Amino acid sequence: MIQITEQQVLSLSPDDASIKAANGLAVPSRWLSLSYSDSALWGLCQGSGSKPYQVAIDLRQTAFKCSCPSRKFPCKHALALYLILARNPSSFSPELEPDWVSEWLNKRESNAKKKEEKAAATAPADAAAREKRSANRRRQTVAFLDDFENWARDIVRSGLVNFSSLAPSSISDMSRRLIDAKASGLASRLDFSDQSLLFSDVASSRAFLSALASSCTIAEAYRRYDTLSPDWQAEISTLIGVTVRREEILAGTPVHDLWFVLGVAIAKNDNNMTTETYYLLGVNSGRKAQILNFIIQGSMSEQQFVPGYAYEADLCFYPGVSRFRAAARSYTPVTDVSLPPQHSLEEALAEVRAEVSANPFSSPFMVADNLRLARTSDSFYVFDEDSNALPVSMEPESYDNLLAWTGGFPFLGLLIHLGNEWSVCVVTTHQPQPAI
Repeated sequence: MIQITEQQVLSLSPDDASIKAANGLAVPSRWLSLSYSDSALWGLCQGSGSKPYQVAIDLRQTAFKCSCPSRKFPCKHALALYLILARNPSSFSPELEPDWVSEWLNKRESNAKKKEEKAAATAPADAAAREKRSANRRRQTVAFLDDFENWARDIVRSGLVNFSSLAPSSISDMSRRLIDAKASGLASRLDFSDQSLLFSDVASSRAFLSALASSCTIAEAYRRYDTLSPDWQAEISTLIGVTVRREEILAGTPVHDLWFVLGVAIAKNDNNMTTETYYLLGVNSGRKAQILNFIIQGSMSEQQFVPGYAYEADLCFYPGVSRFRAAARSYTPVTDVSLPPQHSLEEALAEVRAEVSANPFSSPFMVADNLRLARTSDSFYVFDEDSNALPVSMEPESYDNLLAWTGGFPFLGLLIHLGNEWSVCVVTTHQPQPAI
């Protein structure tokens, strides 16, 4: 049976309320049975009804099943079952899988196989017809870019002071028009979580101007599509909002490795859409990867990974300049895998500088070892053994929690650049083993 930590389980929770509810259920006495096999973990949890809830977890490719009516994934019962494994693994007894578990596992395996066969059998669309459709889309988008750039020029010409009173309605209107022109990628760059706070300080004004400038640069590059290299054509198309079918990506040549899950970032928008971004590192290749899940409220992510775990997987990478984003063709969790020594903070930053130099539109992330946390009165930092420091964004409570977790000892950290700030996530700590 796999080993998992409480922190890894809690990282899968959809919200804080689910964590609180799961903690109340993560007691073996609340369960009528707790069992496991090589492939799954399952149990019966007595709820308010006459029949207990059937709860199961696929241990091969992390997935959850529960007969409760909750629309959260994973629900509190699945989280509680996983928490019991983390806290009291001896509570589970080895058993043969009951029919409801084996049928669910077989269905998942059958669906996964069908997807692989579909991806492998996907015949390339007629090149001429596909290029004709792409060219028609480009013409439609490019035809609107004049209006977008004129709108941007008017903002800069009149100044942010004059524009600020019109900003919410003007930005919303332009975003809708960009989406209609099949440039949803540019619209998303103008999607600020709270437009009422725009221009309230220097930082928000700078963020808006940065988004506007990068959007205009992307728009100009899209006009020159035919002069770009294939990698830049793919990169700019993605930034504009052109999507590539996942089946087409999975039909490509995979990269096989042990992929260590460094962490996950979760973002929600106003349209009940959740984006999960998993950050991975190839144990053998050292290659970085991102796997994105887009989840509509009430549905479950198609591919779910546990931070701190390694997976033997075939990843197929999306075309582009940076080539970080990938889709997993198949993956199986592997226990007792540790990462080889990683870069110092200065070495990691040098790598990121090279990546941003090659692609200024990338959203960089890096792994750095032997980091420690520090703070001043109102700022937070990570620093390494050579006293190289990097400002990071976090709340005081998060700083206290991370400091308690690391115990003040060095740690391996995942650093993610979002907006104009770095955030830090502890991957593993280097606390000394207690003497025996």
